[in-house]
Amino acid sequence: VYGSLKRGFHNHGILASNDARFVSEVQTKDSCYELLSVAGTFPAATSGCLKVAGELYEVNDVCLKELDYLEGNGWLYTREPVLVEDSHGSCSMVWMYLMPRERIDVALLYKHPDYVDNVVQVKDGVASWVIAER
Repeated sequence: VYGSLKRGFHNHGILASNDARFVSEVQTKDSCYELLSVAGTFPAATSGCLKVAGELYEVNDVCLKELDYLEGNGWLYTREPVLVEDSHGSCSMVWMYLMPRERIDVALLYKHPDYVDNVVQVKDGVASWVIAER
C-alpha cells in the first residue's frame, strides 16, 4: 500500500480490522511509475519514471475484496502485479493498485472536504505519500 491504507492514514483501519499482517517497507523495483496527488485527497500511482515507496501486507481474501471495493478496482484503479523490493534487496511480486492516466480527470471529482491535504514527496527517485505539514 502506498497511500491512505498506510499506517497513520485514514484507511489503515481496513487492514487492521481484517488481520492483515505487516511484512515490510518496500519500493517498486522498477522506476516506471509516478505518484500523483489527486486533489490532495489520495494518491494515484500511474505510469512514469520513478519508484514508489509503500508498505507490504499479507491479506486474506475477505480483505482483498474490501480493498478492491475501496480502490474501485476495474473502474478507477486496476489491481496489477508489480515487483517490489525491501531494504535487504529481497524481491516479491505483489498486487498494486494503479490508476490509468485516462482516469485521473475522473478521480479529481472525488475530493472529500474533510480530508487533510497530503502531498507526494520525491527523494532520490522514490515517490512517497506523506502527511502535509501545517
